Amino acid sequence: MSLFLTQVTSGKVKKPLICTVYGQPGVGKTSLASEFPKPVFICTESGTDNLDVFRLPQPQTWSDLLNMVDELLTEKHDFKTLVIDSLDFAEPLSFAEVCKEHNVKSVSDLTYGKGYAAALEKWQFLFKKLSSLKEKMNVVLIAHSTIRTFQDPISNNSWDFFELKLNKNIAGLTKEFSDMLLFATYEVHTKKDGPRSKAYGDGARVLLTETRPSHQAKNRHNLPYRIPLSYESLKQAIEQEKPADTKEVKESILALLTNSTDEAFNKLVTDTADKAGDDVVKLLRIQEKLKIKFNT
Repeated sequence: MSLFLTQVTSGKVKKPLICTVYGQPGVGKTSLASEFPKPVFICTESGTDNLDVFRLPQPQTWSDLLNMVDELLTEKHDFKTLVIDSLDFAEPLSFAEVCKEHNVKSVSDLTYGKGYAAALEKWQFLFKKLSSLKEKMNVVLIAHSTIRTFQDPISNNSWDFFELKLNKNIAGLTKEFSDMLLFATYEVHTKKDGPRSKAYGDGARVLLTETRPSHQAKNRHNLPYRIPLSYESLKQAIEQEKPADTKEVKESILALLTNSTDEAFNKLVTDTADKAGDDVVKLLRIQEKLKIKFNT
């Protein structure tokens, strides 16, 4: 007699989110987090001073931070969202804990990267707790951005892009555990001015939900690439999520190809799309590559 096949379920499971929002100072990351359902903040910095929000005491040590998460896990409360603001100010607490345990002044004093590896283990333990907390409430993680240079091994070109202002291993762990990594920024438009392009904007702030050469982002909800920076806009986009339609994706691919006058390239793309047939995953990959190529 089957133990598990009789317990198969179907359909999407709606659960709270682990959402990381990063961007430049002052763009509105903390204000966005304050709009989530009944939030309580763990403030490792003073970003909420001008907001009327619930705050736990500022953690002085890594253990303080873990203990606060534990209380939200085990104690009775009616908060619906935990906000940690910010990760890059929490990072030194993990480094200090490693230094205390190994009796060194800096994590870099431990040779062969052992200090950073020990700090990563502490973050893995934190995210394990946050994953458990996600079963009962949203988790919003705030971080700042930094600009780093990417060297493309294929084209041998390099360019600057925005990413999390964290140790690269901790940043990778954060991206892995997050349901959404959203880049908060100001909307920028360009227009031709002779041989050069000029950038301009009206101060509108947006969330970017997918990776582009200029920034890192991701989402697991088939969200639009660009969303106004507000909780209501994000909530509406998530609620309107629907499986990608094969016909719509193919039409989008053809529309994107109008940006190219290279007939050989266009034929290669259309032949590849035809070969993909109704495999929507392959079609979405083609669409994504075209969006990156034409920066749309």
